Amino acid sequence: MTAWWTALALIGCAAILLLMEQVVERATAAWVRAAAPQPGSVGDDDLELDLSELNSVPQIMRGFCPQPPFVALAYHRTCGSCRTMWAQIRQSDDLDQLHMVHSAEETDLLRRKGVLREPSIALPAGLMAMLPSGLLLRVEDDWRLAEVHLATSVAEVRQFLHATVVRS
Repeated sequence: MTAWWTALALIGCAAILLLMEQVVERATAAWVRAAAPQPGSVGDDDLELDLSELNSVPQIMRGFCPQPPFVALAYHRTCGSCRTMWAQIRQSDDLDQLHMVHSAEETDLLRRKGVLREPSIALPAGLMAMLPSGLLLRVEDDWRLAEVHLATSVAEVRQFLHATVVRS
């Protein structure tokens, strides 16, 4: 009888994992749909975010970024999963090429808490608020978004970064 319960539990876990994957994909699509029609919602009248071309980094963000190519991961200080993932990333020597994308308004706080990690990209709060937690981006030489992925673990980040290095 225990074998049946074990098998049932494994099937339940697999179903939950598949469901979570679909939820993440839907959340990504919803974020793109929600952000695209609202270019003025950045919070600063001087900033206009044009997400009509989602295949490249918007012009307004390029001034905050390093020269491409680079790989970047969004960090939201208020997100528990981000804090956990970045704590593990800080301890990993093989992820030193990864750029930390964070809110410029929180730079001093992140530095005091020992969380700020270089290389980093400090975005205005309005732009940062439009990025979902764990958003992983690979930007090519021409500012094209070669890959966009929502990372939920350091293993995913490591695999993404390794695939980038292999392609380069």
